Amino acid sequence: MPVMSPNFNKNYGNFAVFVVKYTPCGTIYCVIETNPRKGKGMNSTRVELDRKWQHILWKCMLITYLCVLVIEMGSRIFWKGTVEKGLFGCIVGDIIAIAVVSVLILVITGYRLKKKPDEVSRNTWGMCIMYVAMFGCVALVHYGMPFIALLPFVAVIGTTVFADNTLTGVSSLLALVFSCISQLLLYNLAEWKIKRFGANIMLSLVVAVGVYVMTSMCNRHTNELIQAINDIHVKQLNLLSELKKEPLTGLYNRKTFDESLQAQVRNCNDVGAVAVLAMFDIDHFKNVNDTYGHSNGDTVIKVLCSIIKKKISDYGLGFRYGGEEFAVLFTGIDEEKVLSIVEDIRTEFRCYYFQFMRKDGLTVSCGIARYRNNEKGEDWFNRTDEALYKAKETGRNKTVISDR
Repeated sequence: MPVMSPNFNKNYGNFAVFVVKYTPCGTIYCVIETNPRKGKGMNSTRVELDRKWQHILWKCMLITYLCVLVIEMGSRIFWKGTVEKGLFGCIVGDIIAIAVVSVLILVITGYRLKKKPDEVSRNTWGMCIMYVAMFGCVALVHYGMPFIALLPFVAVIGTTVFADNTLTGVSSLLALVFSCISQLLLYNLAEWKIKRFGANIMLSLVVAVGVYVMTSMCNRHTNELIQAINDIHVKQLNLLSELKKEPLTGLYNRKTFDESLQAQVRNCNDVGAVAVLAMFDIDHFKNVNDTYGHSNGDTVIKVLCSIIKKKISDYGLGFRYGGEEFAVLFTGIDEEKVLSIVEDIRTEFRCYYFQFMRKDGLTVSCGIARYRNNEKGEDWFNRTDEALYKAKETGRNKTVISDR
């Protein structure tokens, strides 16, 4: 049974077209949802969310910068600068230094978000590392206040948005580096107090480990939620796929065939894919039902469908069109290869020994038509059906390729 993939979708008009099967020769499409607003894969949704939160994080960085700037200006004006530097020295040495670094970080990250939005992973890493660096700059400038040395760890918490433990670990390590450098600047060579310095370094290390552990737990919880949602999504898609199937044969039903035919037509027109439609009809099937009963007739149908599914597993998708008629959509292979597969199906079915008949010899007729550029789906189907009709009119138990 083909497994529904949640990682790819196309929207065509009123159809949400999902990949049903990836094959060595191409991709088979099947319509399983008629509301295009619901046809988004989990991977694409995750990428969109990451992009959204990258912009939110950038706004947080901007707000952080503005808050730091206001606090810096207000504190310097209120206290008239420090005794050592004075008001002007504080403005030049502290405020401008923080402003230059912060503006540079905002410009670089904002440029990447605008110009290179597709590089989601790199942008995520860049945003988080730069956020730590912004807080680290404040910690280095204000090394005289020991508690400020722990400020870079605040930015590490922001990595929980992206649920990446590697990113969290690198950000925590970088925050620890900024914190340690700030401590080194505080306890300079002239006022070296090894015990107090060591205690503060240990405090920074404990905070780093604590932040990393708690953030990693949040990341794990988020990833487990995402995986659970993804599993539910896959189960729903598989359920939708099963609902589109005909219960007796396991092939897709008539409605799904009509929708999938149109989806394949659009795919051929969009990307120039090669597609071939084949139709099968069991010869003299009414005689089987009348002579041996409908339950044995069902056995004949199941045998043919089993052969079809086995032979087309790597190349196409099978449908029960109605009664004893079946269709197969092939993609990525030409008519010659399709003819070879169809002939294998026809030959194996003819040689199958049915116990209830105590003989073999049931046959099937086939029609084949390759899709032509800009051809309507109805015309493609009609050409295939005409080829099938010609096969039945000219003796049955044969395959005819459409020449129109």
